[in-house]
Amino acid sequence: MKKILTAFFTLIFALTICFSGQATVMPKTEDNSDLEDKINNCIIEMYHIIQEKGEQDIRYLMSSNPYHYIEDNAGYEKLVKIGPKALPVLQYLIENKSPEYILAIAIEEISGVNLKEDYKGWDSAETFVSTFKSYLEEVPNKVNEIVYSNENDAEKNKKLKKLGIFAIPYIKEYLKDGETQYFSAFESLLQEDDVVEVNKKTDQAVVNSILKENDNKINEIEKVSNAMATASLVMDPSYYSKYSWTWHYYAPADSTYNCLGYALGRSGWIWPWKPNSLPTHAQVISYLRERGYDPSDGISPQIVACGNSSEITHFAKYIGTSETRAKWGRLEVFTHYSTDPYYEYNPNDSVKKDNYGYAQIFFWK
Repeated sequence: MKKILTAFFTLIFALTICFSGQATVMPKTEDNSDLEDKINNCIIEMYHIIQEKGEQDIRYLMSSNPYHYIEDNAGYEKLVKIGPKALPVLQYLIENKSPEYILAIAIEEISGVNLKEDYKGWDSAETFVSTFKSYLEEVPNKVNEIVYSNENDAEKNKKLKKLGIFAIPYIKEYLKDGETQYFSAFESLLQEDDVVEVNKKTDQAVVNSILKENDNKINEIEKVSNAMATASLVMDPSYYSKYSWTWHYYAPADSTYNCLGYALGRSGWIWPWKPNSLPTHAQVISYLRERGYDPSDGISPQIVACGNSSEITHFAKYIGTSETRAKWGRLEVFTHYSTDPYYEYNPNDSVKKDNYGYAQIFFWK
């Protein structure tokens, strides 16, 4: 028994040393340092509680089920209560410092998902990381698949709820467009409620009010989702920051369609102009006008064309007040919290010639 306790307490000491160091997962600010310290302290407390229970009864340490050790564990409960902002740090710790199964359990609980039951199986912290990344990548498409399925609203809401908190930003877009039948799942996820009131009737004014009230919380989830998804980006985050001052991950890289195809809501690569050349403003206006888009008249803006005063380099989908979404070539789809999110395009400047440039034309429909 003494050997067992000695070995276990050695492990606790090693973990304490491990988690006492800064996670360095986010840029160092006073707020971020405080957050990481708080997370580390919760984890250390969690393992100290396990140690204390083992000292009181060695049989407590006999269980091979990791879920056994989070029951009635105040350290674990405090960790989960930190909420979504803890997730990037926990992911970093699993990947770089300690592949602890219990940290993976915490990520699932905070995210409001049961990946083993509703998505893909995982059996260790290492396999959890890849499973969770795949889940993050597929959430946008999963939301769309559910919304456009032939199932009734009750089933749709139940399935949306199972996608967890990272479905919230995407459900929000449908709510903003007046599809309030998905409000039940949205509210349930936002309030961390296990019950989905699928027959709840909600008018647009109430939905808009709740969206506004919870704007900070929704933005936090979007930022966390982006921070965790950057681990799956094709390029280092600094690469994207060279081209845009506001970019947030929305969907994974896909070589089957480009920015114009995405902006038009069509599949495949669309580029009707000559090879190795960029279209003029007049050519773009002519092409899009034939497809029902007008540069000066319509109910609402739909497409933003970027470039410089003579050429167009890139297209984005207008999704709301000061928000656009765009496919970057063969790379990812990003949400931009601006209609003008890119840096200057200048074909005569070797540094700026690859940039998408400023917003030039808004097309309405």
